[in-house]
Amino acid sequence: MKIIRRGRPKKYCSASCRQQAYQHRQQRVLESLPTGSIIIPPEQVEEYRDDLYALRCAAEDMVSAVHDGADYSEMKTLCQELVVLARKVEKFR
Repeated sequence: MKIIRRGRPKKYCSASCRQQAYQHRQQRVLESLPTGSIIIPPEQVEEYRDDLYALRCAAEDMVSAVHDGADYSEMKTLCQELVVLARKVEKFR
């Protein structure tokens, strides 16, 4: 009597061989990255972009305030906001 096998043939002889192959593939990916590269999730990239946008807007607000002749207290407030945003972006490191 002939045994008929269904589905595609096994690629790995065991679960441990499959796991080792996965680890080797992951290692090759990591080795192909330039030195000093970091890997971050896409959500964190978006958050970082949003923070950079807010930082740029704060800097543009300061330029506009200077151009419009803002007084000392307004400039002080804008500078403080800029520093807070810059520190937030700096924490990304």
